[in-house]
Amino acid sequence: LSYGRVLANGLALGLSGKYLQEDLADNSGYGVDAGLLLKPYDELTFGAMVRDLTGKIGDDVTPWEARLGLGVLPWKHITLSADLIKVKQMDATAAIGGAYNVDITDKTSFYLAAGLNDVVGTSCFTAGFGIGFNNFAIQYAYVTEPEEFLQENHRLSVNFYFKDKNPLKSLMGTLKREKKPCEPCAPKPEGPKEFIHRYIFEGNPSLKLSLELLRPAQKDSIKAIWAETGGVVSFPGVNFATGSADITDDFARVLDGAAQLINEHPEIQLLEIQGHTDNTGTDAINNPLSQARADAVRNYLISRGVDQNRLVAKGFGSGKPVASNATEQGRYQNRRIDIVRVR
Repeated sequence: LSYGRVLANGLALGLSGKYLQEDLADNSGYGVDAGLLLKPYDELTFGAMVRDLTGKIGDDVTPWEARLGLGVLPWKHITLSADLIKVKQMDATAAIGGAYNVDITDKTSFYLAAGLNDVVGTSCFTAGFGIGFNNFAIQYAYVTEPEEFLQENHRLSVNFYFKDKNPLKSLMGTLKREKKPCEPCAPKPEGPKEFIHRYIFEGNPSLKLSLELLRPAQKDSIKAIWAETGGVVSFPGVNFATGSADITDDFARVLDGAAQLINEHPEIQLLEIQGHTDNTGTDAINNPLSQARADAVRNYLISRGVDQNRLVAKGFGSGKPVASNATEQGRYQNRRIDIVRVR
């Protein structure tokens, strides 16, 4: 049984308790593991853990194992890792590995992994794969052991998640540099940001607060603007990956400003996060997708310090359009998140 919690941006704690059963010696026991994750950048993660921090098997105290790890994301879907390992009363060793991870759907993921344990000694090979779903995951590993009598073995595990997993956000964002515009290049077609400013923000008072969220220094006008909009602020356009409830980096930066302003205005007691879609697809797809997106925005704002009691989330599917779904521009406006002040 494991428990994980995000302590702050880029920092998470994990605890695990386990029951041990050893058939070779007909023993049983228990163990407790603990670990920390530090994620300063999107592409860089540090980890530290102690396995069997306390525990026994039979009449013997289980020897602890400490690990320091580094994970690097050099390319999309690819993770490279290195661990320094120290077991009680044994020499330190190291392990290296790599993994390929991809999201098959918005609720299903798949990974392949391989590595070498004890690279300074016997260099035992290990490999495996896993499939993750919304509330559980299945994993398989092939392991060669340094002890000759153990030889090679196969491991199968099933993990159940009793609460939705929230991804750990990095402390300082990405290390990647933004590409500079190429002046000689031909002009690009109008994209989402240009469309928003040209067709949506202009002359639409219900979206003025969105602009204020991008300029938090002008927070003094928030109360008047919210009154003018009737207590509704909309975020239209491509705020999520297609068919997914994963918040894009650009939208995350806007929500950072939203969280800051909500925290600076305690007179706002309750907000409803509303998810909306266009009419592309069926209600069986759009309704749960809009709810998942509203939940994702609520969880993100909570992770940025907004009191969870001030936020509720509700998905409306394609049932509340603000423009005609007959045009691409109208569908663009209908794919949105609304933040509505209830009181």
